[in-house]
Amino acid sequence: MRYAPDELVSLPVAGDLFPVSRSPNTVRVYCRNGVRLADGKFIKLKCQRIGGRFYTCQRWIYEFLAELNGGTLQLTEAEQERRHSAVEEELQKLGC
Repeated sequence: MRYAPDELVSLPVAGDLFPVSRSPNTVRVYCRNGVRLADGKFIKLKCQRIGGRFYTCQRWIYEFLAELNGGTLQLTEAEQERRHSAVEEELQKLGC
């Protein structure tokens, strides 16, 4: 299933949006505790708490991964293919 970049999704769904699937508990750790980088700095996955549940979005996941990778994010071939297909579908809908 495709989600808009800013659409909030639950942590179990968010785990499947990572290039390599992550468990909901791992995503929760990324939100609450963060990850320590080699230089000792901690970064956290942005998330919102609504009621008793945490939510994040695809944009925040990509920002988190980019920061983990020193500001650059290399997409897998499968992700590049999905993005290319989505752009082609959108262009067809627009009649281009």
